Amino acid sequence: NKGKIIITDDNEIVDVPAIKNDINEKKLILLYACIGLFIDLKAQYSYWTTLIIKINDKTYRTNSIASIFGRDHNKAYIGRFQNVFEIDNFLEIIIGHSDYVFYDRYLDQPLEFCVKEESVGYNKLLDYKWELYRILKDQGIQPNDLVAIDNIVYNANEIGNYIWAMVLSYHGILLNPNWIAEAGTKNRNDEPWEQKAIDRGKEKANKLEINRENVLQYRLEFRLLYEEVDKSWRDINPFIDFK
Repeated sequence: NKGKIIITDDNEIVDVPAIKNDINEKKLILLYACIGLFIDLKAQYSYWTTLIIKINDKTYRTNSIASIFGRDHNKAYIGRFQNVFEIDNFLEIIIGHSDYVFYDRYLDQPLEFCVKEESVGYNKLLDYKWELYRILKDQGIQPNDLVAIDNIVYNANEIGNYIWAMVLSYHGILLNPNWIAEAGTKNRNDEPWEQKAIDRGKEKANKLEINRENVLQYRLEFRLLYEEVDKSWRDINPFIDFK
């Protein structure tokens, strides 16, 4: 309980109690909240501090301070999200999708090769900061929604890392997702709050309780879907508009 922030239904900040940290950090976070700028938060502070947000009369804890800024675009600011979308009941869809990617799209290829090819990019199958919003479109998710699982809220980048680590761990990849993510960054370290999301995704993989028959059905549905649009879907993006 190092931090607390309350946001109303229309995403206005109405209360920012003092953060239990040194005075300079308190002034900084209040400044960010008031003017809505995402200035480069100190990595350690952002990693250890979680916030409490209230959306539509429901209270959540965030993965980090960065969670409340929504999708990681140049226009990021506090409240740049439409809602909080809970995915707890849709994990079989996600695993079914990953089954399709690993065992249909990349049949006879090692998982590590698939991860290398599909993890980073707007239309890549394992870049879940985009792909999650496509595969759950029919369930009602919106492009700028924050995402909640186990009552913890993540922004698009964070949940992308969470789901990516969860499916990799579920399918038994030999390499550590934390290391893969760190190695994949260029000229910088991976953000600590995103590494935290990876840790939570790995933990979730060990706790999944899913029906494999349902997963197989979703896998078949994704096979039909992606074969229907085949290679063109990467260019025309028939699923959702993120503009």
